Amino acid sequence: MKYGILFDLDGTLWDSSNTVAPAWNEVMASEGLTVTPAIMRSVMGKTLMEIGKALLPALSPERHKALTDECSRLECIRLRENGAYLFPDVKETLERLKKQYYLGLVSNCQVPYKEAFLHYYHFESLFDGTLCAGETGRGKGENIATLVKKAGLEKAVYVGDTQSDFDAAQDAGTAFVWAGYGFGQIDRETNKIAHFSELPDLVGKILGEFQIV
Repeated sequence: MKYGILFDLDGTLWDSSNTVAPAWNEVMASEGLTVTPAIMRSVMGKTLMEIGKALLPALSPERHKALTDECSRLECIRLRENGAYLFPDVKETLERLKKQYYLGLVSNCQVPYKEAFLHYYHFESLFDGTLCAGETGRGKGENIATLVKKAGLEKAVYVGDTQSDFDAAQDAGTAFVWAGYGFGQIDRETNKIAHFSELPDLVGKILGEFQIV
């Protein structure tokens, strides 16, 4: 039986806000706007279009798209060069999980963003498949379901840190683990880790019981 673990990126594997915020501020200086790392963390997990609407509500759709596209381009350059804050024990835990499970990455980011993450930490060999909103134009739930089907997984769990991650896992019919150290909250009791290194034991229990619907 083929089991898999799919991961959200921001707030689950890393916190890129201290790298991303300065890149956005460079671009948005022309509008007299600034963002802090805390503001960036509050919108991470959304699509680039949603982030543009949240941070630049007074601008026309055309203008905030132009700005967010340039912000995205610059942040990916900086992340590829400098990385960001990788949560403790992510590398070691992923290497442990890789020995037993299919590992996937499903994010609402743009394509170069996840590639910057994989490149900087040399994680390309750890993930068997990746999918993001920038590739498909579809929601996270649909992208999770697509990757599960493509990989032929009979049981799977999605690991994320926000309510939208929980909802996406529900939509996709997978189990869910809440990264409680991340950026968001969940509106009900669910499987939870307070530290990334807790994941192997919890996932082993979940996948022993859970069936994809």
